[in-house]
Amino acid sequence: MKKNQLKAIFNSEYLAQISTLITGSAFAQMIPLIASPLIARIYSPNDYAVLAAYSSITIILTIIATGSFDMAQMLDLNDVEAINTGSLALVTTLVISTVSLVCMLMFMTQISNLTGNNSVSFWLYFVPVTVFLTGLTQTFTLWNNRKKRYKRISIIRILNTAGTTVLMLLLGYIGYGGNGLIIATIIGQAIALILLFTLTIYDDISLMKYISTKLMINSFIRHKDFLKYNMPQGFLDGIRESSILIIISNFFGAYALSSFSFTKSIIIGPLQLIGNSVSQVYYERASSSFLKTGSINKITKKTYMGITAVVAPFLLIILLFGENIFSYVFGNRWSQAGMISQILAVWLFVRVTTSSISTIPIIIGKLKHNFFISIIFNLVPIIALLLASIKFNEFLLSLTVFTFIFTLLLLLVQAWYFRMIRTPQEKNK
Repeated sequence: MKKNQLKAIFNSEYLAQISTLITGSAFAQMIPLIASPLIARIYSPNDYAVLAAYSSITIILTIIATGSFDMAQMLDLNDVEAINTGSLALVTTLVISTVSLVCMLMFMTQISNLTGNNSVSFWLYFVPVTVFLTGLTQTFTLWNNRKKRYKRISIIRILNTAGTTVLMLLLGYIGYGGNGLIIATIIGQAIALILLFTLTIYDDISLMKYISTKLMINSFIRHKDFLKYNMPQGFLDGIRESSILIIISNFFGAYALSSFSFTKSIIIGPLQLIGNSVSQVYYERASSSFLKTGSINKITKKTYMGITAVVAPFLLIILLFGENIFSYVFGNRWSQAGMISQILAVWLFVRVTTSSISTIPIIIGKLKHNFFISIIFNLVPIIALLLASIKFNEFLLSLTVFTFIFTLLLLLVQAWYFRMIRTPQEKNK
């Protein structure tokens, strides 16, 4: 890339917007990271296993909570259309939350047994609460993303992680154990949502008069492909993430599950938040660019290069020194989590860079194609982890097989993304 092109990237408004969200995400993650050595000594691996078991259930439901209509807000031509699409997402969240409550009441024992951790039984009553809070948070966040309120989104994230971290320390000190991790997570999310809701209503209350059943139905018809293809894809994503936790729990026990879950909270969670932050700005700008010019090639390459520059150095350090870092910072009982971080490092790099541009199929109208590709993308890693667990019966080796295959699939998905956005000149080369 030429020098003047690089200069344009680093001086652009787009980079400033991405920087706002990444900086907010970084500050949001600095708080739990600073507190993590203390948290790691207050909570035991068994405590983290309870949180992981709870997450294995909520992951599936939170992904489909809005019917993917929260994402559709970005594609609407004006705010009247978008606020009705957002309202449709909120109604869908209420329906999914109610259905999840019925499922928890009817199949509580079976669901608890599936997680491989009976300590989670009581907390299944709170699954609908997590689904409801997540659906509303996603919808209001995407609305504020549409309105380019990136500072607000960043501040809310910081307050969410700060509140959650303080509660985790307090409840852990009192002796709540794994229950404290779940309580802190729910309350922290609720506080953040209340603030986000209040500020959004204050700014946009004048638009609420345009909300109507007729316009919500129009939004449903206009964005029905999100329900037909994007939500099922999200469901498959949730199945994959949940299955990973369930397989680890059932084959390798609570210690392996807690180590994996701890690694997620320390490494995967922050990186995903950064990737999602970049993706939010990219989604808004790329959608606008596609509507105006029919091309998102330049902005996609700019985004990919930017996220690569941010995450590559960090993950290289983890790849080389992960076990030593975890053992030194968090104590020897978390050394396995450090080994896991090393195994996951390359996969995480490819995953974060992929997620930053993962809205490409939505923007250019390839939801159906994306759904069918996601079937392979989600099922193959699960099958690989399951077969490896059966054959080797060794956690770290099975995890290595899983990450290798998953990384290859992610690279193929990236290749598909870039193939879709090539300019006519590039296609003719």
